[in-house]
Amino acid sequence: LYENAVKATTQIEKEIKEIETLVAQNKKEMEIYKKAHDTYEKNKKANVTAELVLEDEQSLYHEAKEALAFYKNIFPHFYIELSYHGLEMERIALPLLVQLAKETNTPLIAANDAHMVANSEADIEARRLMRFNYFKKAQKVSEADKELYLKTPNEIFEMLSKVINKDDARKAIENLEILN
Repeated sequence: LYENAVKATTQIEKEIKEIETLVAQNKKEMEIYKKAHDTYEKNKKANVTAELVLEDEQSLYHEAKEALAFYKNIFPHFYIELSYHGLEMERIALPLLVQLAKETNTPLIAANDAHMVANSEADIEARRLMRFNYFKKAQKVSEADKELYLKTPNEIFEMLSKVINKDDARKAIENLEILN
């Protein structure tokens, strides 16, 4: 009887070790599964967010296209104005404006948003002081602020060519002739 009990205990201990090994493997597999599942959920949320942003951008683009049609009906000589000063929002918007112009057969025209005559140190300092007086606090003059000077057509072309193709920039510059 004693020998049978020892055999049974040994067998039970062996089976317990096998179960512990299986549990340990199962834990590792569950950790791997959990990490994979968490990654999947994050990606799923990111894709949903990206899809929502994309849908929102498409909706805004459609609204812009409708607004453009509205204004073209009112103003027979309507142009889409392009101006670039190195701002991120301009870098994103200008190619979309060019696309919109092509889709709606609307001519492009270059613009020069000038807040100072030149980009000399004196003009930049005057701009900084003007901003201080307006906002009642000191503000740094950004790189984009430094681009808000009266540019030549060649300078405008160079700036526009940083974010749209040269043919579209050239056409926008050529259309400045309508202002003469």
